[in-house]
Amino acid sequence: MPVIPGGKIIGGMGGGICFGPMGTDPANFDNDGTNDFYLDVDQWSITRQWINADCTHSGTYGAVTRRNVAFDWHFQASVPLDQVTIPETLLAYNSGDDPNTINLAAAFFLGDTARNQEAIAMGMEQKFYYAPMCIIRSCQPVLNAARDVIRCQISGEGNSRLWLIPNEETACSQYLTYLKDRGWWV
Repeated sequence: MPVIPGGKIIGGMGGGICFGPMGTDPANFDNDGTNDFYLDVDQWSITRQWINADCTHSGTYGAVTRRNVAFDWHFQASVPLDQVTIPETLLAYNSGDDPNTINLAAAFFLGDTARNQEAIAMGMEQKFYYAPMCIIRSCQPVLNAARDVIRCQISGEGNSRLWLIPNEETACSQYLTYLKDRGWWV
């Protein structure tokens, strides 16, 4: 089977989003669809960005200077409406009895290396973006008669860092330990 020039490139087929309770260990996520909160997706996107602060002082000769002070991310996804696991149930899912606490852990899978024949031939490992905490902002059911199925548009934002697993797994483990030691699971 020919390999696409440019390296180990995988298609999006089989990529999805898996949610779990806040702080779920990334090792507990898989994209085989057996998790109650695994969503097959039509499309997902993540925007990662640095938050900059103005740090202007007299030594800049009138120029505005900035520093990276924080990291932020948010996501959007288009999900086929599954009558068994309706994505809107994620809005009711929370990490405790307080309905205002809707932090979830999330894994955004980059394709499926176990089912994609090119990925199997190239010996690719499964990678995914992992967030120990994120918040669902909205879930919008959309019926478009011109398309094939009813979909939900989901948007959310980070409440933690976002890690590419397994590439950043060590740094992620250190981050989780730091949060737990400080009591910052909020």
